[in-house]
Amino acid sequence: MLPRIAGLDRDFSEAIQNYVRSRARGTQLLSEIKAHMIHEGRNSAIRRNPDELEHTRIEESIVETTMSFKEIDSVDLGYILAKANEIAAEFEKKMSQHLFRVMDEATQQTGLRTDAGGKPLTHDLLIEMISKMHMDFEKSQAGDVSIVASPQMLPVFERLEREMEESPTLKRKWDSVIEEKRNEFREREINRNLVG
Repeated sequence: MLPRIAGLDRDFSEAIQNYVRSRARGTQLLSEIKAHMIHEGRNSAIRRNPDELEHTRIEESIVETTMSFKEIDSVDLGYILAKANEIAAEFEKKMSQHLFRVMDEATQQTGLRTDAGGKPLTHDLLIEMISKMHMDFEKSQAGDVSIVASPQMLPVFERLEREMEESPTLKRKWDSVIEEKRNEFREREINRNLVG
């Protein structure tokens, strides 16, 4: 057996931790969310605007993995990466669940929730949801919006997009809502620049 080298152990451990961290935040949804590390303290808060500070709870995520005695002799880089991917997938699942819980609580508290009551998704329902949202136009003239839905909803969104492109009336409705959101954004930016 080769002698253990403490520095190498630390470097390897750090490399695996960085790999798991980047893989766990590698999904399209989680990778778009700005994050930072909290080094001390017990509290966390979100500043939604200059006057509003919302205290949030820090959620601990723990993931465990196991290895049988039989597996020890066959450990190689492939095995280590498979275990790291397993851990990263579990962290991603826990972070996503926490994100959706926080979003659910926020939309419930603010009244920005739209409930279709089990009815199918329609243009009017989407327009209602968009009209309640805060949209930015810094990155895109079309607006910076992310819609998270199950893969089974893809045909529905494709149908809605086709219908909008084929109907001048629907297109005008969409364009009107987006223009209203663009004007709200401009107004926020002007006010922010005047204050700052």
